[in-house]
Amino acid sequence: MVPFAIATWLTFEGPVTALYAALFASAIAWQGMAGLRGIIGHQLEDLLGDKEAGLRTAVIQIGADRARRWLRYCIIPAEGLFLLATLLWALVLSPLPVLALLVYSVIWEVKRRRQTRSSQGGVDQAWAGFLDRFYREWLPLATLAAVIIAAPKFWPLLVLHLVLFHISWGSRLPGAAGPFRLQWLIISLPGSKRRGAFSRWRAATSPRS
Repeated sequence: MVPFAIATWLTFEGPVTALYAALFASAIAWQGMAGLRGIIGHQLEDLLGDKEAGLRTAVIQIGADRARRWLRYCIIPAEGLFLLATLLWALVLSPLPVLALLVYSVIWEVKRRRQTRSSQGGVDQAWAGFLDRFYREWLPLATLAAVIIAAPKFWPLLVLHLVLFHISWGSRLPGAAGPFRLQWLIISLPGSKRRGAFSRWRAATSPRS
């Protein structure tokens, strides 16, 4: 999500306008909801350990069931609405983030329908997974591409993002993931080294059962 916040600053080089203020306020509210979801989600995952350690987290104080209801009925819907509002405001700047969300939503729905019911979690978990993967893999690329179209001098940002998160060695960094890892580095190796490197790359990046 950070690239989107950066883009709202970089795209405007003139005075602050009402559109700019609305876009940035919507982006801040959306990222605030996403951060709150992450905090509560982590506290729910660590609930037993936190209780044993004698901690007084927000989830422990309000109760796990109440925290889950807040996530499902308040925080996640608000996050989704603020995300949609932000992307709609951004349409006047570039359609790429909205197009990325539409394409990603179709792919996600196709994959979801292929899954068995036993492999699906709760509604809140499904939406959290939907949002997190969009933030991690699709939105940064779409946003940085939109920024470069508007201001080509910022092309090093896209190169840096690809190097850190989408080239094969980037998969070893925390949080690195994406559908467009650059496998041409492996292809450039000769013979047996290429086969060995490709096998190691497949083992490191393939999903684990």
